[in-house]
Amino acid sequence: MSMRSISRVSNRDVSTVYHVIRKIGLNAYLALLDLQGLIKNYSVREKIFDEQWTFYRVRRGSKRCDLWNWTCLADGVPYSSVHDKRNYDGLSSLLIVLPRGGVNYSDDYQVYQVLDNHQVGKQYTYRIESFHSMVRSCLARFNRFTKAVNRSISMVEYSLSLLIVMRGKVFSKVPTPFNQVWLENVKKIRESLI
Repeated sequence: MSMRSISRVSNRDVSTVYHVIRKIGLNAYLALLDLQGLIKNYSVREKIFDEQWTFYRVRRGSKRCDLWNWTCLADGVPYSSVHDKRNYDGLSSLLIVLPRGGVNYSDDYQVYQVLDNHQVGKQYTYRIESFHSMVRSCLARFNRFTKAVNRSISMVEYSLSLLIVMRGKVFSKVPTPFNQVWLENVKKIRESLI
């Protein structure tokens, strides 16, 4: 739901809803950063990369700014980095936090050619498309044709972090030590937020 919809349903002011989501989202974002630092030394079997488009400020016109959500599923664990460019700078902001090892899968977008042990093909990226579909269905701010508009990059990051923590889902059928540790810690984060 959009923040205005939450406001109508809960009978609260929009600014109150915004501040509550911002506060809880910031806590989720910081907890995920800590968790990423904790599990960075694990090695993974595979990493799947893709990017997702949204916008902020206004829907149309010269003031609209494109946003790219660079996403990686490391053994099914979602990592996200929001950037305003669809180039190597956006991808590099994601590569910094990822664990080591594994085969890197992506589509044939040219920026992914810098990855080591890289394989290209849409048959590898269906799980990350499933993650993007979940994001679009759960967060009104990611729907392409909606009145829910992102006002800042930080709120996009906080909303994504909150969704990842609250859903707590691994997009892989194969349990690995990496995704099991992630699941246990995300459950603790979720309990602390609630």
